[in-house]
Amino acid sequence: MAADPTDPTSRCTVMDLEVCAAVRLSPSFVRVSLAGDDLRHLTPLGADHRVRALIPVLGPVGAVPDPSLLPVTRTLTVRAVRHAGTPAAVLEVDVHLHGLTTTGAGGPLATWALECGIGDPVTVVDAGVGALPHPSCREVEIVADAGALPAAAGILASLSPGATGRAVLELAHPDDRRALTHPAGVDVTWVVRRGFFDGRGGSTVVADLLSHLPRERRTRLWACAIGGAPTVAAARRHWADAGVPAHRVAAAPHWWPETTASPSAALSAPAPVSR
Repeated sequence: MAADPTDPTSRCTVMDLEVCAAVRLSPSFVRVSLAGDDLRHLTPLGADHRVRALIPVLGPVGAVPDPSLLPVTRTLTVRAVRHAGTPAAVLEVDVHLHGLTTTGAGGPLATWALECGIGDPVTVVDAGVGALPHPSCREVEIVADAGALPAAAGILASLSPGATGRAVLELAHPDDRRALTHPAGVDVTWVVRRGFFDGRGGSTVVADLLSHLPRERRTRLWACAIGGAPTVAAARRHWADAGVPAHRVAAAPHWWPETTASPSAALSAPAPVSR
């Protein structure tokens, strides 16, 4: 039986790769390119293909190993696999600088993306594809916070040409806006976050995003929310009130406020999408 690309347990490709390029795309994103012989095992799966990266957390040179500095796992959306299946294959991921402050401090993934150098090692695991709408789906709504822009871009690109609906996408900075591929019938609304470098999100952001969605009852809609737990929870409530069946809602919280523990925190570190 062929492996199910949506089931991460059926795709256990582990790849030891190296950084071959890192380019600052915009105030909130760095594009990191990875290469290595193991990439020959990676089969590109198209829109919303994801990988899990074991991000090294560095401590002082010569210090006693600190368990808190073990690698952290983060989930990233594959932007592209160049020259797939050849020795020259290159994996590209766009990293959101989540948690970055005016002093330059950020989360482990943001720090790694800003400081990684050519030849730095990183282990990557193929995680398959996320929750994509059925090809027959015609009406969609997508809500994504600033860190989920690469994932939202992949989902939009996967929609059938006849799809209609709306995508409401948050930007941490106006210059993070990018060209997107999506059906002509899907309107894209950009919402610029109030206050640059605020990686926590909050009620203002949630209200701004959801204010762009219609409130009439819609029972045949496919809806998707990607972002911080407050955004995802509020979007699910919005769609429930609009009569959208639960099985038509894809919810992917990829970070939790510091005062809120992830439901799986006891088992593993949160795995943000393209943060």
